[in-house]
Amino acid sequence: VPYIEYLASLESTLHNSRHIICDCANGIGSRILQNVRNFNKNRNIYTLVNTNTRHFEKLNHFCGSDFVVNNKVLPCKLEVRNHLYASLDGDADRIVFYYLNEQSKFQLLNGDKISALIAYYISKKLDDLTNVAVIHTGYSNQAFIEFIQSLGIKTYCTATGVKHLHKEALKHDISIYFESNGHGTVVFNKDYDELTDLQKYFHPTIGDGIMDMFAIFFIIQDLNISLDFWNSLYTDYPYELFKMEVANKDEFITTENQLHLIKPIKLQKYIDELCKSNVTAFVRPSGTENYLRVYIESTCQEKVKL
Repeated sequence: VPYIEYLASLESTLHNSRHIICDCANGIGSRILQNVRNFNKNRNIYTLVNTNTRHFEKLNHFCGSDFVVNNKVLPCKLEVRNHLYASLDGDADRIVFYYLNEQSKFQLLNGDKISALIAYYISKKLDDLTNVAVIHTGYSNQAFIEFIQSLGIKTYCTATGVKHLHKEALKHDISIYFESNGHGTVVFNKDYDELTDLQKYFHPTIGDGIMDMFAIFFIIQDLNISLDFWNSLYTDYPYELFKMEVANKDEFITTENQLHLIKPIKLQKYIDELCKSNVTAFVRPSGTENYLRVYIESTCQEKVKL
């Protein structure tokens, strides 16, 4: 089945009573979704914003998933409380969600929140979760991991990068993985009758932001839940993520999952001492720049700020 036609078949199963404001980052996603809309005439489940694909300088400019994750602000002038928003990136292989609550406070629903909702949905549909797994990176909040495990689903941590997440995902019957930036999918290595409808919404081999958007729409519709309910599945522990410039990033070598330093050992010993006082922390070198990326998390806000 041609891609547009397949997306149109998915979209036709979603109720017109719900609606998404979709930020297309002035990228290819706007053309795809417009083609889907043209295929399914008289349907109106999304409003498209940031759809200018004629001027390359507008791509991801003050819009798109990275902008929303980093700035936690709306990428458009449409302000509607308790309304689901979504932001693709320029090539539409990732997506994040967000909304304004009753107090008009911005609420981000990032990759971890997406994984959590999907895991919650699957836990409601399957009695046996033995072979269901959630794959994540070190940047996933401990509150998220604890929530997934409370469902009876195992978690596995890999190095940053979809190729690492996908490699682990192939080892389990059902694997859910999304990086915090919204890049991910659900891999079904075994079919379950209870999840036949859900399975249709996920690309079997790659992250597809548009299919992921329809999948989340379907889950919210099927569970008949509010955005506040989704957001309240867990609450992040306080954390900070920042980078520090170094003379030579290649002097810093980590374990495979990037949570511990092999070299320099003196720095890892300092981090270990820090982590004895209700703190989770790790550093890893950037893949391209002479920077260390530093992640610190604690249940105590004051310790994160130290």
